[in-house]
Amino acid sequence: MKILISAYACEPNKGSEPGVGWNWVLELSRLGHEVHVLTRRNNRENIEVGLNSVSYGGLFFHYHDLGRFFLFLKRIPLLGTNIYYAVWQLSIVPTASRICRSYKIEAIQHLTFGVFRQPSYLWLLGRPTLVGPLGGGEETPKRFLRDLSKKNRAKEVLRALLNRTAYLNPFFWLMCWRSQLLLCKTKETASFIPACYSGKTKVLLEIGIAPEKISVLPVKKISGSKLSILYVGRFIYWKGMELGFEALKILKDQNIDFSITLVGKGPDELAWRRLAEKLGFTGEQISWIDWASQEELAIHYRGADVLLCPSFHDSSGNVVLEAMARGVVPVCLDCGGPAEIAGDAGLIINSSGTLRQTAQKLAEGLQLLAESEERLNTLSKNAINRASAFSWRNVAGRVWPATGAVQ
Repeated sequence: MKILISAYACEPNKGSEPGVGWNWVLELSRLGHEVHVLTRRNNRENIEVGLNSVSYGGLFFHYHDLGRFFLFLKRIPLLGTNIYYAVWQLSIVPTASRICRSYKIEAIQHLTFGVFRQPSYLWLLGRPTLVGPLGGGEETPKRFLRDLSKKNRAKEVLRALLNRTAYLNPFFWLMCWRSQLLLCKTKETASFIPACYSGKTKVLLEIGIAPEKISVLPVKKISGSKLSILYVGRFIYWKGMELGFEALKILKDQNIDFSITLVGKGPDELAWRRLAEKLGFTGEQISWIDWASQEELAIHYRGADVLLCPSFHDSSGNVVLEAMARGVVPVCLDCGGPAEIAGDAGLIINSSGTLRQTAQKLAEGLQLLAESEERLNTLSKNAINRASAFSWRNVAGRVWPATGAVQ
């Protein structure tokens, strides 16, 4: 099939949205499709370097960017990228139309960015159109809000209001109406799709992993050894590590032997460091590491028993899948993408209570893993088995064999 993919973010050897864009189009070409990718000109250099080191089928890239004025606007903190992206999506329609005519495109997929409240306009081209997987509908549990700072509470309320403004956007409704398939990363985002379009809405995570990154052997915890906990991600409040530290303090007070390594950076790093010091985490019990390369991160995964991921509203969670592929057991809340990825291979914490009540549940879960090497080792095996189902080929292949319905 001749497919046009809109992938604003698409670069090799990167995680998050750029990695999703790159790996999806690569695997679709390997599955025998003729794939035409419309992406930013800014991605061209990395893409051309990446193509020299991989095998692929019929894969063709087309580049489009906006003028200097919008590139200048893109530099504005917070709003800049959103403005640029919204205009970029509309501006690609003429270019996409030319590609469709020149290469006799049979179907279209809008892939990245995958945010439901920023609609695609490619349905205008009159081809069968698939949108997603989309995220963004995940929200901080309401009972957590009272325990956040006023500033962070206001951010979460504003985000929730912005999600609901999608219903005021006629192009959101038109996208839902004119698209043949609406893919959503989580059930939370799927709930934002109008009920009248639920028949063409499907929940499907967009992330995958290369087979060579999947471990053959699970983690083997030795009875009586220290529980090694790893956090990987941005240091920002909605990643939930204030909750994580409260849970770890409960473990510490109960004399549970553990260590935690935090890998990443972010605006709340100083606040997290101060909180950790206030709660008494010092010396060898806690380590702070800047962003690591994939090779360095692999070393940290090998040394960990548990990945702590108490995020309030992640749409997916690349690090969860990467950790599972190496037999590291994910511990996360029952909201958003991490819980969808972990499934029965992780420890899923109920978030129906307040922040403090959830911290207590999280501590109890971690204590269970610290004291039961059998439970930890079983979950480690399950993690590797579950990760195996998330190969990029399986993820992309689950969508396009079903496009008979799209046509």
